[in-house]
Amino acid sequence: MRHSIWLAAVSALALAACNEPAVPTPYEDGDAAHAAAPEDPAANTVNPAPAGTGEAEPAPAMAAFTVTDAWIRNPPPGRDVTAGFMTLTAEGAAARLVDARSLAAARMEIHTMAMEGDVMRMRQVGGFDIPEGGSITLAPGGDHLMMFEINRDILATGQVEVELVFENGQTVNQVFEVRDTAPDAPAN
Repeated sequence: MRHSIWLAAVSALALAACNEPAVPTPYEDGDAAHAAAPEDPAANTVNPAPAGTGEAEPAPAMAAFTVTDAWIRNPPPGRDVTAGFMTLTAEGAAARLVDARSLAAARMEIHTMAMEGDVMRMRQVGGFDIPEGGSITLAPGGDHLMMFEINRDILATGQVEVELVFENGQTVNQVFEVRDTAPDAPAN
């Protein structure tokens, strides 16, 4: 009986060795630059057709963004956090701002301000919705981009590039001016 089990195991291994190897995906290979591409061109479809319909899903609508009054508050000495502000308009489609990144900060978060009882509290949120044809304004005392562990050398240049990231994968690179006061604030 042992001989039969051993023979069955060897036969199974021999059959498995005859099958074609699976094409590795970038995630299986660990190195996306060296991953083998699938030989089936249909495997590269971005919006595959739902089963049985014969039609591809429509691509998500892309918005065109306009950013105005983009600025970052120059932090006081000894502080390694600051905030960024702007007005962001979406045309052609609604959008959701979900992240921001910059070389001027180790980490950025999207924050809102809300009254909790008698106290104004700041808290991180997952994003801000922008209606099609509408805008959001991030301003002192309200919604803003919070920057942590800032790089003072970059802030000292007077301009900071920030990458705004949207839920649908779109990104916008925007230069923010480093200022002591809001652009529309009266000069001291």
